[in-house]
Amino acid sequence: MCKVTNIDKINIINISNVDSIEDYILEKYDNNQEGFHSIKIETMEQLKVLINSIYNDSLKIPFIFRGQRNSNWKITSTLEREITSVFTPTSEDYNKIAKAHLANVKKLIRGKANVQFLLLNDSPENDEELWAIGQHYNLKTPLVDWTKFFQCSILCIS
Repeated sequence: MCKVTNIDKINIINISNVDSIEDYILEKYDNNQEGFHSIKIETMEQLKVLINSIYNDSLKIPFIFRGQRNSNWKITSTLEREITSVFTPTSEDYNKIAKAHLANVKKLIRGKANVQFLLLNDSPENDEELWAIGQHYNLKTPLVDWTKFFQCSILCIS
């Protein structure tokens, strides 16, 4: 699993100016990829200030949230974590495995789900819909859940 290598360079939230875009630092991972603009929250007071700004809708920066237990982890899908636990795939390997996995899913749900119409037409939109449905039945998928709602992201880490 990839780790954030510049965690010590990510700034602690400035509670007097939560909207200061300059405070947000781009994460870098040990596989040389870049992640998201991030800040650290280290105290309950800092968390309260951020939450109050979210609740008061006073933030000028649009946030999206992803709950995760460890801030050092790279944000990856369940399918990517499963594959990389066995070997380090190339993009081509990953895409082949994902395609085969989805083909198996399509075979297994024939006649068993209320989404048969998604199986009639081979299209990227239908595949995305199948992945999204599978995600909520604990299927390993290439999707990562995001939310605009801070409270939902907290549920993901509890």
